Amino acid sequence: MRLSLERLWCDPDDGMLELRLSTQNATQSVAVDFYDYAPSLTAWGARLAAFPASISDEATFERGVKGDNTNLWLAIRAFVVNDAGATALEIDYEKRGNRLNREAARFAVSVEAAVINRLGAALQSWDPTKHPPLVFGDGSLEPA
Repeated sequence: MRLSLERLWCDPDDGMLELRLSTQNATQSVAVDFYDYAPSLTAWGARLAAFPASISDEATFERGVKGDNTNLWLAIRAFVVNDAGATALEIDYEKRGNRLNREAARFAVSVEAAVINRLGAALQSWDPTKHPPLVFGDGSLEPA
């Protein structure tokens, strides 16, 4: 699994960020541009760093609302796969539009809980306004 977050733009007035999430596994990949603020990324990182708290735990980062009139819906979920404690990350993405411009992707990749925890720690310490893109692959940060 490889995941990267790159700041594309930052609003100088309120700090809103335009970000590009790119993620891939052996057979699937997706790149999604979305808007958010740095504190919500830090909060998601804290949830990932403490994941899993139980066998039914899920740590979700979601932007937009699926099925409403928003143009974009993105969800990234860390979840427990089975009673043995195997874990995974799921990417679920939908961009509304006509047949030519509509986009959708959904896939999951098996990832050890410790790797999800390290991703969470990396998100907590990443400042998208000051640091280069966050690139996380094979369980650790990679040079941008």
